[in-house]
Amino acid sequence: MDIYHKKLPILRSELPEIEDLLGDDWRFQNMIMIQNISVASLIHDNMPEVIDWPSNSPDLNPIENL
Repeated sequence: MDIYHKKLPILRSELPEIEDLLGDDWRFQNMIMIQNISVASLIHDNMPEVIDWPSNSPDLNPIENL
């Protein structure tokens, strides 16, 4: 069993709780490339919005940019 088979049941069990707490007003930040089709389809079907994570993202911390 690989890591993706372990993530899928966790995601399925946590999605209802996330929706109860946050409703539809939240985003999933996709920090890693999802290689498993079942995990990717679960995220695509259930997340209201997925933000792509660029490979070389800028540091947007306002404290460090003063």
